[in-house]
Amino acid sequence: MRKSLLVSFSLLVSIAVGIFLVGPKLIGMGVSALTIENMLATLPPQARSQVDLQTTSIESGWFNSIANVSLILTSPLAEPVNIGLQYRIDHGPIVNSSSGTSLALAAVRIIPDPPAPELQAELAALPFELPEFDIEMLVNFNRSMNLRLQMGPIDYQENADAFEFAGMRSDLSIAADQSGIFNMNIGALRATSNQTSFYISNIDIASSSDLLADPFAPSNALVQIGEMNSPSPFDFRFDDFRVESAIDTTLADPALLQMRQRMAIASLEGDVPVQSFDIEIELDRFDPQILDRYYELASGIQNQLSPANASAGNTVSAVGQELIVLLIQNPLDINVSIDASAYDGSHTGSLQLQWDGLPGVTDVMVMDLNAALAATNLEIAIDLDTEAFVRSPMGSALGSYVQAELVRLENGRVLFDLTLINSTISLNGVETTLDDLL
Repeated sequence: MRKSLLVSFSLLVSIAVGIFLVGPKLIGMGVSALTIENMLATLPPQARSQVDLQTTSIESGWFNSIANVSLILTSPLAEPVNIGLQYRIDHGPIVNSSSGTSLALAAVRIIPDPPAPELQAELAALPFELPEFDIEMLVNFNRSMNLRLQMGPIDYQENADAFEFAGMRSDLSIAADQSGIFNMNIGALRATSNQTSFYISNIDIASSSDLLADPFAPSNALVQIGEMNSPSPFDFRFDDFRVESAIDTTLADPALLQMRQRMAIASLEGDVPVQSFDIEIELDRFDPQILDRYYELASGIQNQLSPANASAGNTVSAVGQELIVLLIQNPLDINVSIDASAYDGSHTGSLQLQWDGLPGVTDVMVMDLNAALAATNLEIAIDLDTEAFVRSPMGSALGSYVQAELVRLENGRVLFDLTLINSTISLNGVETTLDDLL
């Protein structure tokens, strides 16, 4: 019995040793192609025709290898750009990276080739040394990847000139199903000289996507800046700037999209009349095929645009008309809300547009206006502080607006309401006609 256990244990140890000795060589044989394949798979189809990664040479060892890769960016409007990259690959199953020792398929350090001689001369003329730049990729056993990019700090001071940059770090995690999470932190930056001064605090960027290769997949993103200020040449300062965006499918029809974007600044000071603002725009019932068609048309335009092509202007015009027709044919809801403080007063505004689409329209010039009105529901509401409005450049015209019944005054507010519901137009609660508005 003891002999059988000893034989079994010895066999397991031999297998384990074999895996750790032979495994790195087997992993190294395909890891370069795997990383390139996975990276290209994350690109949207609209971009894949203009981006290519090609392995030009491989020096494969037992525990590590070096692959030289060309990143080729092409565009019909410019000469191709070729960026050389060197992949220094540490084969698994045990790898070393900046995060320490871990179990993984491979750890890859990516080193860009030196820039062209003419660019090197320009970089050498900079008054400070370029910061350290490091790109690292960890390829896991389940084919997921973690890509990290780091840039070191810059600290330059000479007489009255100073430039300080706290560095940058970004992380991209790509799961085996091609979903992804991206985070970036750009450190504070300060620049001063005799004439100017500028400061921006950390910039934080975070985003996630259910499918990186699909620009219409459910996703969200957030950009935040804590503070930005410049006393000269333009005196301004803002705090808590943020941009949010999200894409999701609609509840009524999973084939249609809901897209939302919000931009806000909590506090704004300086030579501007606005003290804060918060704007949110939402598109609902949006057909992604419209954007697919846009990308197809844009790609066609790129291939046709050239100084020698005299019909390029006509092509652009025709494409614009086709996109307008697509928008008219398909339903779309647009909701906009604005909350702002300006001229020392608070103001709000909103727009709600429900467009049911006219699928039979093939030419904008012959569209039936009555049919368009019947397919439209519109509500616009504007609520302004009266005293702030008077302080604005439009304040002297307030009396004329009231007399013409374009606005009304209530409780210290300037109010404007316009609705179009069931082909009936109402301005500030009074029914009117399109001719009267025009």
